[in-house]
Amino acid sequence: KSWATGCSAGCDSSGHYDSSSHRLLYMSFALSENGVEHWHEIISYVYMYIGMIRHYCLSESGLPDWIYEELRSINEVSFKFEDESSPEE
Repeated sequence: KSWATGCSAGCDSSGHYDSSSHRLLYMSFALSENGVEHWHEIISYVYMYIGMIRHYCLSESGLPDWIYEELRSINEVSFKFEDESSPEE
């Protein structure tokens, strides 16, 4: 649908928002003009995906293999197209 041109997600690494029972997750999306018009649908998809992950995490079988394969593919592409670093780095 080309609604997002980029996205990132993670947890705060400073430790300010950590506790023994929860952690703050942040998500950021760079939206196309069309994406801005459909922001409410994007939010709905995000919550559906979080619900799906939660469902799998609570099940006895755990996360399905396709999730691991998707992560592996993303990491391969990221590595393949990573900016070259100078020898000093």
